[in-house]
Amino acid sequence: MMPSGVVIHVSIIRAGDKQRTIVTMTQSGATAEIFRVIARDGLWYVTDSNVFSKYRPFEAPTGSSYIYLCIARAEPMFVNGTNLSGSKLEKVEGNIATFRAPLEPALARRLQAAGDQMEAFRRQSGHPLSAENQTKLDTIRILLTRGLPSKVNLSTGQFVEFGSPELRSRAGDFSFPDHVNDTDFAVDGQQWQDFSDDPTAGNLDDLIMIVHQPGVRVGAKNYDLDGQIMDVKTGRFRRIPYPGTVVMPGCFLKDRRFVLVGGTAGETGSMRPYKIDLKTRECTPLGSPILDSGFSLFGDISPDGKTAVVIHMDRSGTASLNFQLCLIDLASGNARLLGKPMDMGYINWAADGQHLVLLTRKAKDINSPMIASLATMDMEGHVTELRRGDSPMLLADRRTILYENTDTNLWHTCDLEGKNDKLYADGLSEYGFPTPAPDGKRILMMHFVPKALPLPVVLQIGEPQGRAITQVEGLWGESTWR
Repeated sequence: MMPSGVVIHVSIIRAGDKQRTIVTMTQSGATAEIFRVIARDGLWYVTDSNVFSKYRPFEAPTGSSYIYLCIARAEPMFVNGTNLSGSKLEKVEGNIATFRAPLEPALARRLQAAGDQMEAFRRQSGHPLSAENQTKLDTIRILLTRGLPSKVNLSTGQFVEFGSPELRSRAGDFSFPDHVNDTDFAVDGQQWQDFSDDPTAGNLDDLIMIVHQPGVRVGAKNYDLDGQIMDVKTGRFRRIPYPGTVVMPGCFLKDRRFVLVGGTAGETGSMRPYKIDLKTRECTPLGSPILDSGFSLFGDISPDGKTAVVIHMDRSGTASLNFQLCLIDLASGNARLLGKPMDMGYINWAADGQHLVLLTRKAKDINSPMIASLATMDMEGHVTELRRGDSPMLLADRRTILYENTDTNLWHTCDLEGKNDKLYADGLSEYGFPTPAPDGKRILMMHFVPKALPLPVVLQIGEPQGRAITQVEGLWGESTWR
């Protein structure tokens, strides 16, 4: 069961190294197939909205990252030595045992906050909650008191129901058939668009990472972005090969064969750093134990290529925007804290390797607007504010800050001391989210067009106009070129 009453059904047939997966969606009584993949010979043959394409595993873009989550959830899960750790048996009905596990602290805090809000509304209004909201409140109370339920088939040891309160999964019709038809895995007789080549075989300086969702239209408020690898010369793109649910762009390592990304591993919303080999698709988690939970977004790679900086936030369930910088040693994968938690963003590593350029946000008091400033931080965590401004990005020389003037909304440049301020190009008033190319000659920005979705555009450095790198519909967003 998905949010808003949507039900996703995943049907899997497997024989040896071949597998067919069909994903259907039911909403308001109507059912439609939304994704089909035949995995064989090391490739994925994908049918999506009547488009037939072949990819390497996990590189197929989808209309929603929920598809990858549902495919992962459909894999049979059996009791082992760890996945019922801490759980208590609640009851047995026939062949099905129900276990209750303690809630993760972040989930418990969110549920407690939701329940408190409903209780406060009931007291303030002086009226009972609606039947629907009362049911939600009763469910929250049970979860907080007794824990998260899972159901296990005692005959097979298979989990038949599990997941968070917002996203429950049920498994059924599991069997070992005596015979499977070869036609279930047939790919002959169909023309497949081929996206299964090695993305690192071309000019690596033309590769970017960028987020996209194809189904978004102008005015949409809800969307579900996922990270893609795109060649800016050809416009061809594929999903970043992350074997999980949602992947967000981070940055490229010095040789550009490897990328650092933020990836989610389920429905919890937590995101941790990973290193991915674009050639082999090998995926390695980074930052344990500090970054094992919470939410991490990548900032940049040090000029010597040995250290990454990320912004990390624990899922505290509060509205606080205090983020913690962490440095990750890429040789060991270990992380350490840098500086104190604060409201910040847009982390760049300066050319000397000893300073970070970042955005800080402060307010004089709770009733005052936030003031955005360009700042630097040294390797001891000391922060020096430079000047007012927003969205700082270091150009390829890592000595020139490109930033948005908060008074005019035009783009300017300054040096690492906040001095030598100059208007960039013509100010590029219709552009945002800059990311420079590694060659120092180009920059990618999002072009915001009235009554249309933004387009990713490549401009020569200092030029006021450029060319769109794709005409594929949908919402394109945050990107990184270095």
